[in-house]
Amino acid sequence: MQIFKRRIKLKISTKVALSFIVLVLLQGIISLIILTVIISRTQNDSFKTQMNRTLSGIEGYLEETINELIINTNLLAGQKKVIDYTDFGLRNLLKRELAVYKSSLPIDALGIYSEPDFLFASVGEVLIMKSDFRKKFELAFSGKESYFISESGNDFKLTVLSPIRREEKIIGVLSLSLIIDQTFVKKLENVTTSRIIILFYNKNIEAGDLNEETRAKIISVSLNSAQVKDFMKIDEFMVGSIPLASIGEPEGKILCLLDTKESRLLITRYNTFSLVSMLVILSLALLIGIIFYRVTFSGPFQDLLKGVHKISEGDLHFNFKMPAKDEFGELASAFNKMQENLLNREKEISRLSYYKRIFLAYLINKKSHLTFWHGEPEVNDNAPINEIGEYYMPFLYKACYQ
Repeated sequence: MQIFKRRIKLKISTKVALSFIVLVLLQGIISLIILTVIISRTQNDSFKTQMNRTLSGIEGYLEETINELIINTNLLAGQKKVIDYTDFGLRNLLKRELAVYKSSLPIDALGIYSEPDFLFASVGEVLIMKSDFRKKFELAFSGKESYFISESGNDFKLTVLSPIRREEKIIGVLSLSLIIDQTFVKKLENVTTSRIIILFYNKNIEAGDLNEETRAKIISVSLNSAQVKDFMKIDEFMVGSIPLASIGEPEGKILCLLDTKESRLLITRYNTFSLVSMLVILSLALLIGIIFYRVTFSGPFQDLLKGVHKISEGDLHFNFKMPAKDEFGELASAFNKMQENLLNREKEISRLSYYKRIFLAYLINKKSHLTFWHGEPEVNDNAPINEIGEYYMPFLYKACYQ
């Protein structure tokens, strides 16, 4: 309540100045907030667009890699030597032929299966048969291509199966495997210019030096998210994911991480620059406002206030000089008229006062021969009683022009 009373006691000039300062501050703060929101939303939209392009690039790279493996597998399965050595059971010759092919292709293992459960010949670390993969091999022995991802120690292995045919008869299945390890992830990161984490069978493969706490948080949130190509903001990263359902592995995911730290730093720098700029502009605005206030309001107001005090003290000859043709000029003109009217009224009151003194002197002294020039009226004893008009009329003449 006391603060409210203090505010009421503020001068109008102070209220105008404070209102101007508050207005400039509000304008600067609102502008800063709006620009920050616009830039943040634009930045988020830009990240989402970049994430969509990155995820599309990952899908394209995986599709291209699988297609390349399928083509190489079909070509090798159609080689005459591979068909002959497999058909005639020439294991050593077949292994030597597979070694030649492996050295010329970017692959990690080749194998020939004469039965779904029997590995006839191989080069490199081939797939260990499990019951989970038997259906894939049975599908290949039925004449259809298939591919899948399996565990290989601490890494994963992408395996493509293609039937080996002699005429219309399927005599075996050729398997071609590519290890998905840190080298594969680095290639994927170079293509997409982002960080990559591959999740499969509760394991993860990455090529970067991601913070352990951040990695655990990203993996935990990603495993609990069922959305496809969902975007999540986790610490300094925007995270997008692609399920491996396209290659028959619904439990696997490829996570794409876009580092937003640098962009956030740029926004912080921009906000700091905007804040400093706003303070500088506010200071200049306040300086200009103070000068403008003193010239257009404070100066004329003080002159008017000085004139009012002069008139209140009885100085009716003070003249308000206001060259500006604005509200203060109109107010000064009105004060000048008031001062002129008061001066005329004072002259009229002075003249009536002279009348009052004459009548009082006449009534009190019961004399009619009076002289009155300045000061109190006096009786003129030397004047004849029958000459009242001779003395009264000159007084009137003098009193009118005093």
